Amino acid sequence: MLDPDKNIPEVRLNKEVKAFATVKLRSGIHKEMAGEPIYEHEVNDIQKLTLTDEDSPNSAHVTLIRFREKWIMHFDFRYNKQKARERFDAGKEFYNVAKYCFDAKLLRPFVDALFSATELLVTATMAESPINEGFYAAVSMTCEKLF
Repeated sequence: MLDPDKNIPEVRLNKEVKAFATVKLRSGIHKEMAGEPIYEHEVNDIQKLTLTDEDSPNSAHVTLIRFREKWIMHFDFRYNKQKARERFDAGKEFYNVAKYCFDAKLLRPFVDALFSATELLVTATMAESPINEGFYAAVSMTCEKLF
């Protein structure tokens, strides 16, 4: 686990590893209800691993598990996914306002809303990057000088 709020990576071994697995069941195996237990002998293959809700949604991670005779690996090196999602959603709202203003020929509010949408969408993308905050601040100051 690589939590952007901590300076040290967290390593989990064996029973410390917690994840959800998306699996392909062996032929003839059917589960009637969501949440019904699935046992190893019923699984044909593991297709995906996902962290649990106990882990920070803003952490990057690498997860490796041994399943039968092979290793299954899942990784997601994006940081701040939750923060990025919030900015992205706000950016979409400002974009929709910008479209409305453009259609209504309200050009000044259109430009302002479009600038805000762009800024939010760019910072959402940058928030997921492991680039240090000094670089992010420099880019923000440069954008502010342009406008």
